[in-house]
Amino acid sequence: MNQESVVAKMLEASEKYLHIKLDMNDVSSLLSISKIQMYLKGQTIIGINEKLTHMGFVLNGIVRSYYLDMDGNEITKNFHKESYLLMDEGLIGYDRSICAYETLEDSAIILFDVVKLRNMIQNSEKLKDMYIAALESGIKYKLHRENEFLMNNATKRYLQFEKDYPELVDRVKQAHISTYLGITPESLSRIKKALNKTSDINGGNYE
Repeated sequence: MNQESVVAKMLEASEKYLHIKLDMNDVSSLLSISKIQMYLKGQTIIGINEKLTHMGFVLNGIVRSYYLDMDGNEITKNFHKESYLLMDEGLIGYDRSICAYETLEDSAIILFDVVKLRNMIQNSEKLKDMYIAALESGIKYKLHRENEFLMNNATKRYLQFEKDYPELVDRVKQAHISTYLGITPESLSRIKKALNKTSDINGGNYE
């Protein structure tokens, strides 16, 4: 991916997801403290409790973040698709990663030096605004996830996943989606079969 494409993705993402309009100088400053890293499908970018030195931005591909439960099972925390941030714990004071990040496809990631980025944010009002917007976005996502688990059953959670991530339904393993939803792969399979049956009866509509 050439620099022009990288710049275009960063400008688009900041405006689309954070509602902050960066200019070329802002992006150039960010790129000066970054590097682009290519990862093959199935690679671990960083493991749990490893030293956090960089924050990432997905240019191409999909990255999954996950925890381990008491029995050592992987529990999907989030899916980071194109133009999404990852490993951003370092920006809010974590020295070590609280979850692991692995690629689900061959992926191109921009890695920003966390210490340099934090210093840059302190000296730029626009980047400070972007940082605040990113924090707000993270809080909204957390509240959204909590509400899903407290208020909705597994079927409604899956339908919400389809709505939130329509492009990921066929790109991500069902086992990963099931742990994201807090159910077993077998339960997810039953839910999808029931929804498909309802869709056939109603002429392609779940309702």
